[in-house]
Amino acid sequence: MTARQTIVATIEVDASHLATRAAGDERIPVAISSEYPVVREDLSTGRPYLEVLEHTPEAVDLSRAVRGLPLLASHDQRDQYGVVEELRVGNDRKLRGWLRFSRSAKGQELRQDVVDGIRNSLSVGYATGDAYRTETRPDGMAVRRYSRWTPFEVSTVPIPADPTVGVNRAASVAPKPTTTTRTTVQTDHETEQHDDTETEQRRLSSFLQMAESAGRTVAQMHEDMRRYRTPEAYGRALLQEMQDNVNHQQRMYPAAGGVSRAFLEGFSEAVFAPEGQSARDNTRRLAKETGLAARGSLVPLSSRTITSTGLGTGKEFSPILQGDMIDLMRPRMIATEFGAQIETYLGGTVSRPTITSDAAFTWLAENPGSGVAASDVGTGAIVMQPRAVSTRTTHTAQSLRTSTPETAAMIMQAHAARLAVAVDAATLAGTGSNNQPTGILYNAGVNLVAMGTNGAAVSYAKLCELEQTIDAANAPMEGLGFVSTPQIRSRMRQTMDFPSAAAGRPLWDFQNTVLGHRAMTTTSMPSTLTKGTSNGTCHAAILGDFSQVVIAYWGALEVIVDPYTDAAKGLTHITSTMYVDVGVIQPGAFAVIRDLTLA
Repeated sequence: MTARQTIVATIEVDASHLATRAAGDERIPVAISSEYPVVREDLSTGRPYLEVLEHTPEAVDLSRAVRGLPLLASHDQRDQYGVVEELRVGNDRKLRGWLRFSRSAKGQELRQDVVDGIRNSLSVGYATGDAYRTETRPDGMAVRRYSRWTPFEVSTVPIPADPTVGVNRAASVAPKPTTTTRTTVQTDHETEQHDDTETEQRRLSSFLQMAESAGRTVAQMHEDMRRYRTPEAYGRALLQEMQDNVNHQQRMYPAAGGVSRAFLEGFSEAVFAPEGQSARDNTRRLAKETGLAARGSLVPLSSRTITSTGLGTGKEFSPILQGDMIDLMRPRMIATEFGAQIETYLGGTVSRPTITSDAAFTWLAENPGSGVAASDVGTGAIVMQPRAVSTRTTHTAQSLRTSTPETAAMIMQAHAARLAVAVDAATLAGTGSNNQPTGILYNAGVNLVAMGTNGAAVSYAKLCELEQTIDAANAPMEGLGFVSTPQIRSRMRQTMDFPSAAAGRPLWDFQNTVLGHRAMTTTSMPSTLTKGTSNGTCHAAILGDFSQVVIAYWGALEVIVDPYTDAAKGLTHITSTMYVDVGVIQPGAFAVIRDLTLA
């Protein structure tokens, strides 16, 4: 169940029940909520959506309303002014109930304010379940319809209902980025209310379309709507802002200076703008979301999957060039292929608490002479902090003057692929020195299996020992992966598990498994290690559960195009930077060898 949230609506007195209430019954029948949609923002994507709470007897969980819900003022849980009784969902898909105020002076004072129309808004505190379905409106806006939600309390609030904002969170109520809805707003004049609601929906839709096209978040849109009351005024303001940005872009990237306009446009838009968004809007949005002071363009890591051959989902970067351009064959990406976790848009240093040792236990006799021995649960933390990894290429004025947007895409593809390989190599075998992360191979907590004083060739017995150390650490054995160098795979292909048996099989079989575990190779694994007299000839191998590794990205891929530093030489520098770190959640889930030899 999600954190509690609140929604606001004008108090609608139920006239039919008011006229039939028993003599002496001073309760006020009201409609509390309905299926009116509200704009929310999914903070994991930054995109707005409309959310609706379904109002059916099956959808509304009234288990907390058996004895009535607390009636509060402005969600102040320290003071109760009455209860909301007999909650029910009507055929009109509205949640209704009776307001019964306390006979205390403050309760009667609040009741009089409600009767006089001074406190004319209700706010419902509620929580949703995880069951919802998503629909898409003709204008492209996503609508989430929650089929299970629970009201916790009802408050009178002094603010008026506002269908364009409509959400009032108490300070003690924690918001959830993907959940909330709003109730309908009604007056005594149903026809007028219907017309007003339709007008408000059209106004809201206009604001949404313009805000989304401008890359504004829902929070920014709400602020804009308070400043610009009409869509027309909002549109004029957005156009002026866009023009100002264009002028700024032209000052930053003049047509002269040795870089062709086609190259800059291609580099900025074709490469940095996924799904039709402009590079300028992407950079502005990401800078606000991540807190980065953008020195150049920011590329959202979440919109494209970085692989060893370039950028995946999002825009395709298959270059269409005159003549043949064959890309470089790069080391295979292993960590994410084996299931390493990816975390993006983290703020500041990240610390994950861990349990390092367990509590002891004691079996007691019927009349023990002593009590249970005291023991402690050991705790620690995995700390990750942003580490910069960069790549830079230099290009001549002659090449850039004749470049096309496709050439820019190829350059960016090379940058992204190179950084992705660097991150994968650090995940596997980062040493922790020279500003590198500490990868799996050199993590102090992993299980180390030694081949010998001077290293040794791979053997079936040592592979079984590698597997056994993980099992002895109580790590799950399902989903393990084995990774080593291409040379070690070749050696294992030629080495049998039981050489004297007629049914012997190669240690690295033809299904690319080792001991039944999926196996891969990459040249990112070390192959020039030293052990004893084996100087610079030892290879490394890892067996483990790669889901126990976290690759953390801070912000976005930052790209700077610099045609100025070496303008006198006619050179342009392109620098790409990522901020990354690696954390091994359960080192015991890995076993490593650092001294494999080929002979």
